[in-house]
Amino acid sequence: MLNRMRALGFVSDAQYRDALDAPNTARLHGQQTDLEAAYIAEMARAYMQEKFGDLAQSEGFSVYTTVDSRLQHAATQAARGAIIAYDERHGYRGPEDHVALADETGPEQFATLLDNVIELGELVPALVTGVQPQAVDVYIRNVGAATIPWQGLSWARKYLGTDRYGVAPESAGQIAAVGDIIRVRAV
Repeated sequence: MLNRMRALGFVSDAQYRDALDAPNTARLHGQQTDLEAAYIAEMARAYMQEKFGDLAQSEGFSVYTTVDSRLQHAATQAARGAIIAYDERHGYRGPEDHVALADETGPEQFATLLDNVIELGELVPALVTGVQPQAVDVYIRNVGAATIPWQGLSWARKYLGTDRYGVAPESAGQIAAVGDIIRVRAV
């Protein structure tokens, strides 16, 4: 942009050099979403599509809803909590992936290994870095090292099929191994 402005005579050579030396403070501007409400957003989109046809996508309409963000947040949290409780009742399905870790692998490499693993709601990717008898050491993306105590592991009976699961684990080694990529959440 600066090159074009200089070529068209909108800025002098001195102004051009000053602008190049100035810190870049540009940032993306746009409307911020107040809450997660994909279903309601889709309802609003469908309404606009029905009412305005293809113009709904090209004319820059602004759509406002009367959703109470506190209630929507509570509903989202309740739904996620119910899904997690259901999942825990039906057994642990194992790690999402497993990577071989070299002895000299450290936090920088752990972070790189987790870079391409997406977050799922409040479930954050973590890499198992150590297994103790009653705890698991993990590296959590954007958090760092942490330990999951037995209270956070003991639910993890092996998933065997619909309404079928294994016996309750007696040690962390029955649940996880070094190099497993798992999901964790704050409790």
